[in-house]
Amino acid sequence: MGFRVVSHHFLESHPMDRKQYTSVHGHDSEQEVPHVGVGQGSVLEPLHYSLYVHTLKYVNLTSKYFMFANDTVLVLSSHDLEQIQGDIKSDFNLYHEWLLLI
Repeated sequence: MGFRVVSHHFLESHPMDRKQYTSVHGHDSEQEVPHVGVGQGSVLEPLHYSLYVHTLKYVNLTSKYFMFANDTVLVLSSHDLEQIQGDIKSDFNLYHEWLLLI
């Protein structure tokens, strides 16, 4: 997209060391720093997410995918259980490889 190095370093470092936790029915998880994905909790995060995931369209997935705000859903449908299991495994492997590249 033509970002200058300074802009890239700013976006890359912005959410670093931000701890996150989950709270369910009054029980809080340990606070952890996520090592993958896009952080949550600031006004820049949807932009950060959009800038990094725009290349998903170049991944040769069998499934359809839908993106909204900072969420992505992969959808597969088939009457053949073995086929869909193979497609899911293949797509998750491709998706995982892609995530490691961004």
